[in-house]
Amino acid sequence: MKKFLKHFGYYSSMILIFTLGFLASTVSYPNLPLVFTVLILTVVFYVIWGIAHHKINHDLSTKILLEYLLIGFLGISIIFFIIVGGKV
Repeated sequence: MKKFLKHFGYYSSMILIFTLGFLASTVSYPNLPLVFTVLILTVVFYVIWGIAHHKINHDLSTKILLEYLLIGFLGISIIFFIIVGGKV
């Protein structure tokens, strides 16, 4: 619980990033290029915020950097295939 409270601002910011990304993508839904742009921007903010958080806490490593990048890429891929489906 102590660790959670220490990083509460970080967790709140991440929830805010994902919530704003979700709301922006639902508002722009009929326009698929805009939805993908919002999705990519959300992932970019996620990666930047995660890297900044670990840099501030002095525990940023190559492994953590790759983890954020791969999770972001996986998220983009999953959403892309859900939205586009077999239409490509």
